[in-house]
Amino acid sequence: MQPHEFAQKWRTRAYEVTEEQAYQEHYQDVASLVGGFVPGQAGAPEGLTYQAGVKKVGTTDFGKADVFQPGHFIWEAKRAAKTDAARAKVLGGALQQATLYARDLGNPPLIVTTDFVELNVHTNFTGTAPKTFRLSLEDIEDDCPLEGTELTALQVLRAVFHDPNVLDPRLVRERITTEATGRVGEVARALVRAGHPKEQVAHFLMRVVFAMFSEDVGLLEKGLLTRLLERAKKYPEKSQSYFSELFGAMSTGGEFWGSDIRYFNGGLFDKHDGLPLTEKDADDLLSAAKLDWAEVEPAIFGGLFESSLEKEVRGQRGAHFTAVTEIERIVEPVVMLDLHRQWEEVRTQAQAVVEVAEIKALAEVGKGHTRVAEDTRAQARKQAIGILHKFQKHLGSVTVLDAACGSGNFLYMTLKRLLDLEHEVRLMAFQYGAGDFDIPPLVHPRQLLGIEIEDFAAELASVTLWIGYFQWNRAHGGQWPTPVLERLENIQHHDALLNEDGTEFQWPEATYTGLK
Repeated sequence: MQPHEFAQKWRTRAYEVTEEQAYQEHYQDVASLVGGFVPGQAGAPEGLTYQAGVKKVGTTDFGKADVFQPGHFIWEAKRAAKTDAARAKVLGGALQQATLYARDLGNPPLIVTTDFVELNVHTNFTGTAPKTFRLSLEDIEDDCPLEGTELTALQVLRAVFHDPNVLDPRLVRERITTEATGRVGEVARALVRAGHPKEQVAHFLMRVVFAMFSEDVGLLEKGLLTRLLERAKKYPEKSQSYFSELFGAMSTGGEFWGSDIRYFNGGLFDKHDGLPLTEKDADDLLSAAKLDWAEVEPAIFGGLFESSLEKEVRGQRGAHFTAVTEIERIVEPVVMLDLHRQWEEVRTQAQAVVEVAEIKALAEVGKGHTRVAEDTRAQARKQAIGILHKFQKHLGSVTVLDAACGSGNFLYMTLKRLLDLEHEVRLMAFQYGAGDFDIPPLVHPRQLLGIEIEDFAAELASVTLWIGYFQWNRAHGGQWPTPVLERLENIQHHDALLNEDGTEFQWPEATYTGLK
């Protein structure tokens, strides 16, 4: 089938059929666009199947994923919605359902949801924030690059069927992070050559970088920093005052060039003095600002930012990203293995409460006691939510210490994994009827403790944690706090072994400690 034939067919057929009637037909048509396999086809990968059985959370029943290919994807289809708002609700429900199925199906790297009019590919790679590729019928027909990526619709679909790793956010984010920090590094070296102290340059550019990130995630008005840099390029003699004015507004909240500015601070903007830029400096930062800073990879951002201040930056970059996999291998046994064991026990306990109640409820229904049955189910769900909420509170109290935290890579990766686990707990609670206000998010950067002898690296570790935290919240629909940044004391600028008087330095108490 050709893309235009596919689009023409499903523009009308999508509204004529139900999920049950057409999910296989639609899947087969999508597969035919890119040479993908269908269940039962000669040469199809082992395990590729329709209606993959999974245990349905909260009941004694089993659910079924519409299509499942081990190591590749879960595929969930829903009946076509007629409005954008209805479609968002339907596809959001499909994603929530598929996410709950994913654990029992080995957490494949991709989750595909569709209502036959729109097809969404959600990444589910371990240790990464999810990314969504939204494909309309027009996107498939035209096969142009999708918004926010260089990939076309058909390239995304080929990756779904043939090579999911093409969609791994880490690969995209590595390129963006390397390019972004490289461009900022050019400016850093130019400012040092102009006679500004290296530490002053580093602190100034750290604030610039956070402003770039803030603009791209919606914490600052879109295009505001771009306008500032365009003016700085045109009037370089005014550039220092432009930045001082912006950072001052971010320090307290207020107004800048007609735009409302949130209250940021948290210590990062205590000193809001800028530095003078040349026309070339402003142009280099303008080029950097046009990159998507929302996609920087926190696990390598800190190391690259530090190395970007040095002349040998290009020779150092490769090693930093390689270290991410090493960090993941430390985080798992030091922190997550124990927490996942605890979670399995809690999950099983909550499920058992609901399953036992369901058996009792069915018996009451058989006696004609419908109201008693509903009360039995409601009480069990409330009890299950309580069990889950207690474990979530535990996750919100866990502390993790890195006694040589550097620019915060290990702490960021740990924060990410804690957020992922809390999200899984909350999703299960939602299935039992809990609302957002019943079980609000608790995991926070304050739980990650660090010790670092270098002052700049310690500050950079804090910024890395905040960027990673905001990225995760943005990907999961979280709200922005006020102030945006909190003044935390969790990263200590100190020698990890000795006090200034030669006595032994006492580490803060922590639930888990990772040593480098």
